[in-house]
This record gives sequence, structure tokens and C-alpha cells, in this order.
Amino acid sequence: MKRVFITGGTGFIGSHLVRRNIEEGNRVTVLTLPDDPGISEISRLDCELVEGDICDKKLVRELCDGQDIVFHCAAVVTDWAPKKLFRAVNIEGMENICRAALSAKVGRFVEISTNDVFGLVEGTIIDETFPHKKWGEPYSDTKIEATEIVWRLSLLGLWSRRQDIHSPDGRCHRKE
Repeated sequence: MKRVFITGGTGFIGSHLVRRNIEEGNRVTVLTLPDDPGISEISRLDCELVEGDICDKKLVRELCDGQDIVFHCAAVVTDWAPKKLFRAVNIEGMENICRAALSAKVGRFVEISTNDVFGLVEGTIIDETFPHKKWGEPYSDTKIEATEIVWRLSLLGLWSRRQDIHSPDGRCHRKE
């Protein structure tokens, strides 16, 4: 059994990670915002649900202690949030969780990202060597800056794995 900490565990990807890790017999801790509409669904599962904010350094540090794996899924994923909120959650939140995982000597840190970091590219095969390109959208541009934090802290010993999410058929799937 591994101890697994998942931020954004009520979201589309995070909720699947919560379920899968529980199925595998892992002990799962989920960080979610207090007013998150997904709390009722996740609270029925066999996991520890902690209401809080990724921007709370002390809380994030406490939650990383003793974890084997951290999946960082929390992000502002919308077209309509204030830029200040994108920066606070997607960049400062990433800095908080990375530093906390590094300090707690977490065995593995998995960053969930987006193919939006590659810009508006069509008709080209994109792999991990493809350069990032800002294109003026707060979500993708802040995810690029967040990835740069992970890379920088990897040099200090943060064992990380970045994961862009693609469905098997190339479509975006959403829970209704």
C-alpha cells in the first residue's frame, strides 16, 4: 500500500485518480476547496478528504508529509477567471506543492498539464520535445510557468513526471 496525495481530486482527472488509487489499495488523501461541488461524490469513497486551498503553504506541507506519491491536478481551468486567480492557483500553487513535496522527500511527484502549452498547433505531431509557446490565454500561459517551476525544482531533487492528458480517440471527455 502506498500513501497518495491528490490535489484537485474532485475534478475530471483527479476523481479518476482517486478511484484508481483506492482500487489499487492505496491510502488516498484528497485536497479540495471547501465549496467544491464534487465533494459529495468523493466523500462517499474510502479516502481522507481535506478541505483547503493549494495556496495555503502550511497545509500543503502538512499534507505532503509521509506521502509516497503526489498527483497535482488542482488548477484553474476556465476561460473566465481573473488573471490573478490563474496566477495564484496555477503558478503559486505549483510552487507550494513542489516545495512541500521536495521538503517532505516525496518519492514521486506527477504534474498534470495540458497540450495547450504547445500553442495553437494543428497538423503536427507533438511529443515531449516540442517547445512550449505562450499564446495569450491565461490557462495555458500559467501552465507553462508552472511547468518551469517543476523543471527548476527537479534540479534540486524533486522527482517529477509531467503528464499531458490525451484521450485514446483524441477527444475531450467531460462528465455531464
